[in-house]
Amino acid sequence: MLQIVEIITRTVQGMTAPMICRADDDRLYVVKGRDALNRGLISEYVCARLGQAFGLPIPDFTVIEMPEELCQYDSDLLRRFCGAPCFASRHLPNLLEFDRQCLTERNSALLQDIFLFDYWIRNDDRHFTSEHGGNPNLLVDPSQQQVYVIDHNLAFANDFDLPAFLATHVGRHAWFARQTDMLRMETYKTRMRQALADCGSLRDPLPTEWLGNDNPAQDDFSAIIKAQLVAFEADDFWVSLQ
Repeated sequence: MLQIVEIITRTVQGMTAPMICRADDDRLYVVKGRDALNRGLISEYVCARLGQAFGLPIPDFTVIEMPEELCQYDSDLLRRFCGAPCFASRHLPNLLEFDRQCLTERNSALLQDIFLFDYWIRNDDRHFTSEHGGNPNLLVDPSQQQVYVIDHNLAFANDFDLPAFLATHVGRHAWFARQTDMLRMETYKTRMRQALADCGSLRDPLPTEWLGNDNPAQDDFSAIIKAQLVAFEADDFWVSLQ
């Protein structure tokens, strides 16, 4: 497992208060710890793995540890990052936030994929409207005109707000610009099946520290994930997308 060797800075945004850190492979990572809760860390790892297999441009990721000696004089950092594995996403330099200028035909196919993927994993945390903006949790490399997909800690939500998702998701216009006919549906089903097959067991790579429930009374999160990820095989899954 990678070890953090230097804490660089806090990120500008994010409810989970991630830190940019250097690891012992000499690369920079955006690191999330206990503020994301075990459920959020599992969601990040599972969705990053599944999203890459699905074909989304998600930065490379890993599990990482922060040695206590790095934050022994900062009780807040000690509480949030030390003593348990963290989720780390590769920090890519010179990226900009997604804005209205990115809502182009060139990005249409990608936005359709993102829309379906977020619907699949029940992630309604990618809001963006032309009128009011928002935070779609997408980053853009202007030099390569590449969009990167980040932040999945709120996926597999029990309180997934479908009306809000359909009304405000950044990819909604791109998705509904085309009719969801049988061919399109079957093409996506094939991609989703292949992504699941490529990932194999989604539970095996997860740190055992994450698999304990944040609340002993909550449902088995692994069962929630498994049930959600096979839901696309049923016709009901596609009704709201037509």
